[in-house]
Amino acid sequence: MSSDRPADGELHPIATEASTYFVQGGNKLSQENLEKLTVALEALADKDEFGYALASLVQVAQYLDRTLNAKEASNALLELALSQTYALEQLNKKQQAKKADADREKAKAFNKFTGTK
Repeated sequence: MSSDRPADGELHPIATEASTYFVQGGNKLSQENLEKLTVALEALADKDEFGYALASLVQVAQYLDRTLNAKEASNALLELALSQTYALEQLNKKQQAKKADADREKAKAFNKFTGTK
């Protein structure tokens, strides 16, 4: 688990940011606040916590929809999260390549230790 990731059950700080904008906006999310959230997400795009931030925004969207019946704000957050699909795919590719490199290094070290090629 990354040190940037909160403990299980806790949301990423971007969820608090989104919730604050919603309350301050009179139970609405303004275009300006959605743009601020977009910038905040884009700043996380190459970090391990990016996926967790997106998942937290989806949880906020679900809460807004199911509990507060704020469908417009919920949909805006979901659209924001969906707009980051490409960045999430790129991060996943980067993490997969990193894991593959680590696996190759482990195999190389094991082969060196055992004397095999």
